[in-house]
Amino acid sequence: MPNSPRPIDQSDIEEFILSYSDFAFEIQVKQALSGIGIIPLHGGTYEDPTTQKTREYDFRFTYCRDNICLHAAVECKNISEFSPVLVSCLPRSEIESNLRIFICATKKYITSKVTNQVHGLLGKFHPFDIANPSRYRIDEFCGKSVNQVIRKGDSFLGKDSEIFDKWSQSISSLIAYSQEHRQIKSFESEYELHIFMPFVVIPDERLWIIAYDNCGDIKIPVRQVNNVSVFMDKKHKSTSSYDLPSLKLSHIEFMTVSGFKSFARSLVDENNYLNELCPKQLIDEHFQ
Repeated sequence: MPNSPRPIDQSDIEEFILSYSDFAFEIQVKQALSGIGIIPLHGGTYEDPTTQKTREYDFRFTYCRDNICLHAAVECKNISEFSPVLVSCLPRSEIESNLRIFICATKKYITSKVTNQVHGLLGKFHPFDIANPSRYRIDEFCGKSVNQVIRKGDSFLGKDSEIFDKWSQSISSLIAYSQEHRQIKSFESEYELHIFMPFVVIPDERLWIIAYDNCGDIKIPVRQVNNVSVFMDKKHKSTSSYDLPSLKLSHIEFMTVSGFKSFARSLVDENNYLNELCPKQLIDEHFQ
């Protein structure tokens, strides 16, 4: 039969591993974490909170420093040079500029100056939204549309199904991760701050952006980048009193391997990026 496919041989398997295998690519991403002492959970399963089906995640990790904990879900996609990702950006509005954190402590009670309510923090995680945080500043460009650009004959095709699947997996994995039991480790006189962030990581030189103003004029021409925050405004409300009361994810992070390595290093370097991302002095202004 002239159109009958030939059997897959060793050279085909080796080409697949080199050029298409997500697992082989995951190992590169894992090195970005293990190389600085963060040991992620790799390749476990969880129950999707929407479909209730069992799914496999790529990575999860929790990194704590100075009583600030970052909980992350990372999905990896080994896209080729023939289908790079293009993120179209607009200036971030005031309502899009926020970061939800959770505050907890073992015994300390914190009074909110804003609501004039007393929050008992024994074994609880209380939501608090930071307006105009350092990572998601008002009027900075953020992603609004994500596509993979593919050549089709003499024209081009933009599709989002493949990359959106990784996007969805990262969010679902993080939601499930957020509902797992976690111990409060703060001292009696201190509180902890918890942040949840989803990531999609792709190979270097595969991430492009273009940025427009609100009138549609191009402000940043097409260029390669190593990271871009994409606005999504995802909310998940738990039905269990033992879980986080309300997870709200304002953005998802799209990064290349180099971008993810740089972000990971910022967590452990002397400047302590977590303190910049979630400044304690801002919390102290509202909670005494």
